[in-house]
Amino acid sequence: MLRYDITNRWSLIGFAGLGRVADTFGDVGSGDNHTAVGGGFRYLIARQ
Repeated sequence: MLRYDITNRWSLIGFAGLGRVADTFGDVGSGDNHTAVGGGFRYLIARQ
C-alpha cells in the first residue's frame, strides 16, 4: 500500500494484491493466480 499526503487532511492511496483461486482447498497448489489493484482518497474528519 502506498499513501501520499497532499495536505494534513487529504491523502491519495494506492494498493495492489496477488491471490490464488481454486475450487477446493486441495486444488490451491494448481489454482489460478489473480491480481487486483486499486486506489482512492482519504479525508481526515476529526481534528487533533
